[in-house]
Amino acid sequence: MFNNSSKQEKIKSDVTTVIAEDASFSGDIVMEASLHVDGTIQGKIECRGDVTIGPNGKVGSEIKARNLYVSGSVEGHVSVDETLHIHDSGKVSGDADMATIIIEENGRLNGTTKMRKKESEADVTILNQKSN
Repeated sequence: MFNNSSKQEKIKSDVTTVIAEDASFSGDIVMEASLHVDGTIQGKIECRGDVTIGPNGKVGSEIKARNLYVSGSVEGHVSVDETLHIHDSGKVSGDADMATIIIEENGRLNGTTKMRKKESEADVTILNQKSN
C-alpha cells in the first residue's frame, strides 16, 4: 500500500561509514552509503554516495564516487560522477575524471583530468586565487 523505497534510499545516502584516524584497511570497499576516511586505505573504493578524505586520511588506489572531497591524500585514478573538491590541504596524484572540479588555492592535483558534461555545462572553479 505505501511505498517506502524513496525513504530507504534517503536513509542509505545519509549513512556514513568512518575509517578512523588510527585505523588501516587493506582491500576493496563497495558501498551504497557515504564514506569518510581519516585513516589509511589500500584498495579500491566504489561508493554510490560521497567520499570524504579527511586531513590525515590516505587512500592508495582507485576511487569511484558521486562526490569526492579531499583534504588528505589520494594516489590513484579518481572517477567522480559529480564534483571533485580538493581542499587547500588536499593532494590527488593520479588521473581524474569528473563533471565539476574545485581546487582551493593550496590544493594539488598531479595527473591528467577529463571533464564530462552533466545536465548543466561542466565548469572549473579555483577558489582564493591570488592576483598579481
